[in-house]
Amino acid sequence: MLVKMTNGSFCLKEKMPDGSVHVAGKTRSDPPFEVDAELGAELISRGVAVEVQPDNRPPEPAPVPPAQEDTADTETEEVTEAQLRKMKKADLLAIAAQKGIDVDENTRNADIVDLILAETGDEADSDELPPEPAPEMPE
Repeated sequence: MLVKMTNGSFCLKEKMPDGSVHVAGKTRSDPPFEVDAELGAELISRGVAVEVQPDNRPPEPAPVPPAQEDTADTETEEVTEAQLRKMKKADLLAIAAQKGIDVDENTRNADIVDLILAETGDEADSDELPPEPAPEMPE
């Protein structure tokens, strides 16, 4: 599996042809690298990497994990701002892709949430406007 780091860093142990082990630090500034499927799934589930297609196609949105499906539908109309702010980047990217919002994998989670809220008509940190005061009656 080919993955690219999107957040944090990761130490990859690589076995060399002579039998020695080489440890290479990987960050989001590094190019994609190959890992086994189990390790790749672990990195993706932790929200620190995305799968990259070998032919440079953009990665497909990550599915919403089962635990997330129990608490909220994948339709953002039923996901509150608080739920969005607690989601991992992979989940936010999937929702953004589902809504047709173009975001880069390097976009901050808070910015992705704001874009999703703007698309659904909710504004971050906005409350309902107070009712307008009644017009004054002329004397």
